[in-house]
Amino acid sequence: MYWWIEAFVKILPAYLANTAPLTLLFIDRWGLLKPITKPLDGGRKLKDGTRLFGDGKTWLGFFGFPLYGVLVALLLQGISTHTWFSGLLLGFGAFFGDLAGSFIKRRKHMKRGSKAGLLDQVDFILGAVLFSLPVFVWALPELLLLFLVTPFVHRTTNFIGYKLKMKDVPW
Repeated sequence: MYWWIEAFVKILPAYLANTAPLTLLFIDRWGLLKPITKPLDGGRKLKDGTRLFGDGKTWLGFFGFPLYGVLVALLLQGISTHTWFSGLLLGFGAFFGDLAGSFIKRRKHMKRGSKAGLLDQVDFILGAVLFSLPVFVWALPELLLLFLVTPFVHRTTNFIGYKLKMKDVPW
């Protein structure tokens, strides 16, 4: 397999984990997930009066990201070095990267859904790569490729989610 394909296969659990809250809510016709859509920060504010993370970071994401990461990794086991553990690390890494991005946006007094450029597009990849270091070695070309291509992939998938009425904004 070509190195660039391997790089995408390695990161695929994180890419799909990033879609977990949106897709889970989209398919939850009975409202079973409603109880875990509460914000992680419980509405808490820091001394400056801004929310810690905001309404968009929920318990559904905390559980959904690693769940998707594990499921995707298990599906990829036959063609890659993925295990359930690599999927767990990538899923949690993507979640905590996304959470860190949200924390930074709140410190900059940015509202939920506002554009934050590359921060919105690569925060989850940075978290996934860092969390996966115990199980993967990332070559510099792989990282460069992922950080160059992810903004386009992210923007495209968000636009599709917007057109499908899964998202309120196309970014």
